[in-house]
Amino acid sequence: MIAEQSYWQRALRRRLSRRQALRMAALGGVSALTVGSALACREEGPAQEAPPLVGPGPQDTTFEARPGGTYRAITTQDPPNLDPYLNTSFVIQTFIGGTVYSRLAKWATGPGIEPLSQAVGDAAESWETPDGMVWTFKLRPNMKFHNKPPLNGRNLDAEDVKTSMERFLARSPNRGIFQTLVDRVEAVDPLTVRFTLKFPYVPFIELMASPQLLWLFSKEANAGQIDTQKPEGVIGTGPWVLDKAQPSVSWEFTRNPEWYEIVQTRRGPQRLPFMDRLEFLVIAEYAQIMAQFLARNIHVFAPRNEDLAQIAQQVPDAQRLPGRPAWLLSFYYFGDTNDPNNLFRDPRMRRALSMALDRDGLIEAFGQASRLRQQGFEIETGWNNTPVPWGDGGMFWWLDPKGPDMGPAGQWYRYDPAEARRLLQAAGYNNQEITFNFTTTIYGTTFDQFTEAQIPMLRNAGFNIRPNPQDYSSQYITGTFAGRFSGLAYGYQTPFTSVDEYLFNMFHPQGTRYAQSRPNDQELLRLLEAQRVERDVNRRRELIREFQRRASDQMWYVPSVMGRWGGMTFWHNFVRNWGSFITAGYGVYTETVTRYWLDLPEAAAR
Repeated sequence: MIAEQSYWQRALRRRLSRRQALRMAALGGVSALTVGSALACREEGPAQEAPPLVGPGPQDTTFEARPGGTYRAITTQDPPNLDPYLNTSFVIQTFIGGTVYSRLAKWATGPGIEPLSQAVGDAAESWETPDGMVWTFKLRPNMKFHNKPPLNGRNLDAEDVKTSMERFLARSPNRGIFQTLVDRVEAVDPLTVRFTLKFPYVPFIELMASPQLLWLFSKEANAGQIDTQKPEGVIGTGPWVLDKAQPSVSWEFTRNPEWYEIVQTRRGPQRLPFMDRLEFLVIAEYAQIMAQFLARNIHVFAPRNEDLAQIAQQVPDAQRLPGRPAWLLSFYYFGDTNDPNNLFRDPRMRRALSMALDRDGLIEAFGQASRLRQQGFEIETGWNNTPVPWGDGGMFWWLDPKGPDMGPAGQWYRYDPAEARRLLQAAGYNNQEITFNFTTTIYGTTFDQFTEAQIPMLRNAGFNIRPNPQDYSSQYITGTFAGRFSGLAYGYQTPFTSVDEYLFNMFHPQGTRYAQSRPNDQELLRLLEAQRVERDVNRRRELIREFQRRASDQMWYVPSVMGRWGGMTFWHNFVRNWGSFITAGYGVYTETVTRYWLDLPEAAAR
């Protein structure tokens, strides 16, 4: 009882907006106590009209770019360590892996390019495969490590790549997908590395572009001669160099003056990144992040939808970009479903949980799509399937759970708490207490409020829920997210950048997220293996859609809809190339932000 009281004390301090509270109370989504507290929190004025977009919208202004300046953004938490091979946290993958280190390939960005649709070279200049089984990569000549001792700017070579894969396979929690694929790696010559797979695998280059797998380290680091857990040992070949680490305050980077990518500008050839420095302020509270944007201390802000009109009014010259959310799954998982004592071993329990969720009501309450459309904002919405989310980067593979192609499995997405209670009764559930595990703070206030709003829905459908909020670094990411828990868990899945990573990691026994529910389903394994070798993209898509039908029927993981509404990102009016080089996933500071430049007087930019 003490844990639940502390949970609600924290939840009430966060408080829903007045409009969200009213909507969720009508839906059965929050308690009367929470609604009353939220009503006391603030009164909202009449709906505001959205100001017109500033200027013509996103443009590729690379030719006009001027170098220099410092770009400031935020992170809600410090990285849990400094080696992206040793932890699955999005914080380290984004703010250390995605800045300092390179991959063999990366995702192309630019006007007209769909996110995660084209892999292009990063450390590799080119690659070839005759059969999908043997992949040969040619490295860029003069791809240099950062000019820090003991490497002092030496060139990347094939031994660095080979030993990186060896250390990744030995140490990384994400190694499962490569363990099933890679037979051997050879350094053919200093600039050539060859991967021989255990079977033909069509989307191998997508894994090489993944910003959470094979970051490239030096052979010295891979041999333990450099301590990759100390700031001075964070040495890669990526576009940014770690300059200053101040935990709980800021993480600061300088541009890598030797990074390979060169673009043409009016001033002549210019090596990316354009900006001199990249700084992340460590700020956990949403209100403080908003205040920093309004004060122009940070350059980018993605507000909650309820605050869009306010930001547009208070910063009328801000540039803003509407869009779909990233390809990200919020979901429930159940631990070891092979355990005979696990209540969720029975698919009726899992289906009941899915039918307890009012997905459209949640989207409307938190995304406020109808209200914002009336104000003139462009807002899209969608439901996640399992395991393929709705969002940028995955629309080609996604099957609409509400659409006619979903078939009979679509019934388990219907909001029907009465039917959920009947399923619980049929499963023999007898009101046993179920621990509900989740994390707070790390994903922001909206995520915390959204989690809170689902608890009464589960209770209304007959689940006896005991909330168990957890610290992200010490409990959730190291224990619950790894499948070590009892009861029920909820959170974000890793935002994988290829569809096979979602399927394999969540459903294959060697997948890095398999322990979250341990699904035992031979038909899903058959479909998984079939899509991995299918060369025809349309036939592969149908296999993946059939996978979603089967996975949804069994509900090994129950998808929720946190963030499945479009939103808007704001940049201050001096940031250029905003919205023109869009990616999804953890590679944003290589694939996107290297193209940003600051249209300020040169003295101010410096």
